[in-house]
Amino acid sequence: PPMTSTACGDHRPEPPTSSARPRPNPHVVDGRTNRLLELQNEVEESVHRLREQLLKDAAVQAAREEEETTSWVAGDTKAENDELGKKAGEEWTLTPEEEHQAYSIELRWMLVKGLTEGHIDVELKASDLLTLGDHEMEKEIDQLRQERMSATAEVVCARGLVETAARDISVAVASKISMRNELILALLEHSVASGQLKASEEARTKMEAEIDHKRHSLASATVSEATANHRRTQAEAKAASLEASLEASRGAQLATDERAATAEKELELLRTHLREEMNMKGQRLGSTASLMEALRCQMEKMRKKHSQGLVESANRVRALEMQAHENEMQRRDLNNQLHELKGNVRVFARLRPFLPSDGCALPDAAPSIEVRDDGESLSIKRIARGTRGGAAPAETFNFRFDKVYEPRATQEEVFEGVSEFVQSSLDGYQVCLFSYGQTGSGKTHTMQGAGSEGGDRGLIPRCIEQIGRAKVAMEDKGWVYKMEVTFIEIYNEEIRDLLRGVSGKAKGGEKSASRGDLLRKVGSSEKLSHEIKTSRDGTLYITDVTRQAVNPTDTASIEALLRLAAQRRSVSAEEMNDSERLAKSSAVDSQQTKETQCINKSLSCLADVFTAIGNKASHVPFRNSKLTHILSPSLSGGGKALMLVNLSPTEESAFESLCSLRFAASVKSW
Repeated sequence: PPMTSTACGDHRPEPPTSSARPRPNPHVVDGRTNRLLELQNEVEESVHRLREQLLKDAAVQAAREEEETTSWVAGDTKAENDELGKKAGEEWTLTPEEEHQAYSIELRWMLVKGLTEGHIDVELKASDLLTLGDHEMEKEIDQLRQERMSATAEVVCARGLVETAARDISVAVASKISMRNELILALLEHSVASGQLKASEEARTKMEAEIDHKRHSLASATVSEATANHRRTQAEAKAASLEASLEASRGAQLATDERAATAEKELELLRTHLREEMNMKGQRLGSTASLMEALRCQMEKMRKKHSQGLVESANRVRALEMQAHENEMQRRDLNNQLHELKGNVRVFARLRPFLPSDGCALPDAAPSIEVRDDGESLSIKRIARGTRGGAAPAETFNFRFDKVYEPRATQEEVFEGVSEFVQSSLDGYQVCLFSYGQTGSGKTHTMQGAGSEGGDRGLIPRCIEQIGRAKVAMEDKGWVYKMEVTFIEIYNEEIRDLLRGVSGKAKGGEKSASRGDLLRKVGSSEKLSHEIKTSRDGTLYITDVTRQAVNPTDTASIEALLRLAAQRRSVSAEEMNDSERLAKSSAVDSQQTKETQCINKSLSCLADVFTAIGNKASHVPFRNSKLTHILSPSLSGGGKALMLVNLSPTEESAFESLCSLRFAASVKSW
């Protein structure tokens, strides 16, 4: 049977006995020998290539480590330096290709060892084994063992060479790391030397500046010396002239010598004076430099002190502004509380004096209304109709309001009671001032007055003047205002714009109307439909109405606006109250009848509104008329309204005055 063995065990087959040993086949032995020689050559070539590859890789690795060390030293960021340092500090290892080549060589060496030692299974044919002789087999085996031993020695030598190359590479890597550390130290020393060089450069620059300064001083001294040389030249010339004179006359020689000595002394004095002057200039320059340094320090201190003072002043101004704002808000709250305590809706009564048109004897005329001394109450006497001049006694009715003005009260006194409503308007509240009374009771005189200046101005121009003063005061604090006015009329339940077609430019850049434009009328063909609407924020406004920009300090323009509005009114007389009967208003045709009915309807709706408010009804009929709809913001919520009842003193107007007083009393009860 053929010889068999396992690759993992040390078992060797027992040699056959001499009686059964076959003769070796020379062709088989020669084939094995050739194969072993080829394997040996391949192992030697592989070891040689591995040795060259290791040396080449060691050189490449050394160059790479040197480049990485330089990059690590000159790295811009700490992360790059750490990464390059880690790479430079790693130990040298074989690449995967080198490990594969080494493994292949070792595998081939083990193959040769297995073939020679019998650790690899070999199957031989029985016919070949029988032809081999015992002696030839033993020779062949001995030859194979010798070849195996020589191959083993070469492999061991190759391994030694590989280990030597690895140690050389490790030594080279360690040398590179040491050189890298020395390079880092050298770079650090270079950085320190650069800093010292920079400091020395700065010192050198400073010394050059000082040298330039000294050169400038030396130049000044050179100029002074040149002046002295010029003077000396002049003195020498003078001495030469003296010597010439000495030659001309021996008698003058002594004088010339004396003059020469004098000139020499003067020259010496000049030199001494020049030295003293140069020393004084040097001292002055030093004192000037010291003085400039002291002034610079003092200016720096003053600047810091000034900056600190500015900051403190700004903080104080900011604190004062906040305090002023808080005081203003507190003032508004207190003013509003005071106004609410007095009543958001207040009623004033004003009795006009007798006029020549009343047809009464002015000195002896007795008014039908008597104002009490307390200034808040009045009484009215009414004679029964049909008994005028008879013996029937007159009825007396007493009323009390927030304020009652007697006939001799001036426009200024009336405005003093109204000015707090203007202040509430400036504080942001909706305010309405309206007059109420019969025809000829003095409503127009109270509201509009006469003239742009003087004591006869009415409430409207005086209120605008107060707003103008507040505007100027707030503009000094940095506020910017834009003021606009509208002037409308409600005629037969239709809203009419009394400022239509007005345009112009106001003083101070505000858009306003000139007096000529304000007095110009627009043709009756211009008709626009004006409606009362509510914006998204709840503000009431009238569509397509002229909003005229005004300058409240321009009293002439305000007067022109009022005069234009009065000329454009559709009703010749002022608003009448519900006591104005058709017979009293002389409504003789259908148009006048319609006007009177619409006026009385508006005033009746106003009475219904006050009644609903007084009864605290859940629904207040503001929309029943255009008048109450427009007045709704001032008669609800935080709005404020002032009703000024105008009264006539004549007995003929006593009945209508009584009706007006009763309506005003119902409003006062609210």
